[in-house]
Amino acid sequence: MENKLERKFLKGTYLSNFYICSISFVLFDEKIIFKSAEHLFQAMKATNLEDVKKIANCETPKEAKKIGNEIKIIQNWDLIKIEKMKEIVFQKFFQNEILKKELIKMKDEDLIEWNDWGDIFWGKNIETGEGENNLGKILVEVRNNLIKK
Repeated sequence: MENKLERKFLKGTYLSNFYICSISFVLFDEKIIFKSAEHLFQAMKATNLEDVKKIANCETPKEAKKIGNEIKIIQNWDLIKIEKMKEIVFQKFFQNEILKKELIKMKDEDLIEWNDWGDIFWGKNIETGEGENNLGKILVEVRNNLIKK
């Protein structure tokens, strides 16, 4: 079995959805600039443009997440959130050339979103090792797609 490198990342690195970088995206037929992937992820859950703008105007990703957890969300969110995250992460790196180059540099590395806040859906718990690591898998998929382009 081949020994692969593993990149462990936590909140604060450019791989995190909380990393500040502009992402332009159209929601409800309006082009909006989001301050982070987290802002866009939370806005995609919204059922109306007013909530999208409220989230887009949040100063921090943490604030965007808080508002995103308070708004009414689209009915099928749990069924589509992984596909939406793939779209968001692709746009984050496609629109930000420096970040794209950094991600591509990691070639064959596995990416694991270790965290200490118990998110075992998007990452893995740093203490228990439990978790699906969906964000890490998406980052690897996006990196591989960007390498092909």
